[in-house]
Amino acid sequence: MLFYALAAVVLVASAVVDYFYLGMTLERIYTPLMPIHADFDTFWLSSRALLEGRDVYETGAELVNLNPPLWVLLVAPFALLEPLSAFRLFAALTAVLMAASLLWMAAELRPWRANPLVGSLVLVALLVSSPHLATLALGQMYPILCLGLVAAWALDRRGRPLASGAALGLVVALKPSLAPVLLWPVVRRRWGACVAAVVSGPRRRSSGWSSSGRGRRCGG
Repeated sequence: MLFYALAAVVLVASAVVDYFYLGMTLERIYTPLMPIHADFDTFWLSSRALLEGRDVYETGAELVNLNPPLWVLLVAPFALLEPLSAFRLFAALTAVLMAASLLWMAAELRPWRANPLVGSLVLVALLVSSPHLATLALGQMYPILCLGLVAAWALDRRGRPLASGAALGLVVALKPSLAPVLLWPVVRRRWGACVAAVVSGPRRRSSGWSSSGRGRRCGG
């Protein structure tokens, strides 16, 4: 019964928000104006600077890049395209990754067992929700982080603590401000996952640091 109540709340809230803001949000996704895609614009400028051997944190971007060098390395291939084409490709890929994350969670929890229609509607509502569409419009990294967190959770459920910890470590390496998620295996005394998270996180981050050759203002 609680599942149906939560599903109803999600659907109603999503419908109300989308009614007022969906058109505006979709317009922000499709606009050719790169300042609207502020986060990705920052990523692209840093990646371009990396390919040209310049300081990846001194690019003149409207938003300061607060992400570690590892993230700059990861998105560097997008700098081979012109900014708008790169953004559209990035937005499409992150939309697919978010859908994959939700489907993965659904496969683990199997909400369709209770009611196939409600489970499907909840997934659709989340995909067309205003926060998700706004994330796509800005060109943010959160769908990638979401996939990493879902992977850590699902792998833990399947009794693979080392792989789960490694996934957590990679998430933190990409977004150090998410370091508190490392407390999850600690409070559950999954020491193997803790070690894997600590090893995979700092090592990947330091690798990106040395590869970029610059390390200023990389917190966040």
